[in-house]
Amino acid sequence: MSTTKVDAAPIAEYCLRRVSEGETSSQLAMRAGMVKRQGRHVSGDTSALKRTLGLMNESDRRGPGHTRQAIQYETAVRIGRASGLDPVDIGI
Repeated sequence: MSTTKVDAAPIAEYCLRRVSEGETSSQLAMRAGMVKRQGRHVSGDTSALKRTLGLMNESDRRGPGHTRQAIQYETAVRIGRASGLDPVDIGI
C-alpha cells in the first residue's frame, strides 16, 4: 500500500459543494466506505469523513485541535470517486 499523501483541500471543497447541492455527508461517507453501525442501523460515518478531509478537528497524540492537511492517495481517490469525480479532475 502506498503512503503517498495528497492535499485534502480540493476534495473537501468539492464534497462541500455536493452537500450544498443537496447530497448528504452521510451518503458521501457511505459511498466512500466510511460506515458506522449501531445495532442493525448502518449509516455513513460523517465524522470520519469530515476528519479525513480536514473539515473537523481531531484529538490524538498531537493534541486537540489538529486538522489534517493531507490524506493518503488511496483515500483521496475513494472519496473523490464517491463524490462523482475522476481523480484527474481534482489533481490526484
